[in-house]
Amino acid sequence: MIQPGKIEESVLEEISNNKTAFSNLCLRLAPLIDVIFLLLIFFFISAQFRPAEAILPLEMPAAIAQSKVHIVEPLFVYVFNYGQNCQIQLADKNVDISNQNPGEDFTAFAESFVGTLKDQKRVLADPVVLVFDNEVPWDYVAKIYNLLYGLGINDITFSLNAEEQ
Repeated sequence: MIQPGKIEESVLEEISNNKTAFSNLCLRLAPLIDVIFLLLIFFFISAQFRPAEAILPLEMPAAIAQSKVHIVEPLFVYVFNYGQNCQIQLADKNVDISNQNPGEDFTAFAESFVGTLKDQKRVLADPVVLVFDNEVPWDYVAKIYNLLYGLGINDITFSLNAEEQ
């Protein structure tokens, strides 16, 4: 039995014999380098390099001197607060929204808005500016915005001071 901390002499002799057996082994590097160079040459020859991508042939239309950029004026929608009611002024039309029947009043505003778009030959992509009086409740602000967005208007801007316009 081996006492802790001591190694038998036979084990030490076996380790030293293995060292001498493995010490004669060596790695010959010359053939290894030759193989690496052959692999490198093979990959260079067999590789297919892609040509540089050229710019797409694109012909732009000739500029027309008479073409003008049309800047679309926004459609202003004014919203005023009257007590517990709200008045929406759109072009030459006024729509009153009361707390008693807001659904019917908003329907009337939607019809008036669509009529104004048709009268002024506007499209849904035209900008709309909502101008609110400072006392207009945010509930009305949200409902008017949602109504216009539901109609397909995506370019909606807010203005909170009716006096600036």
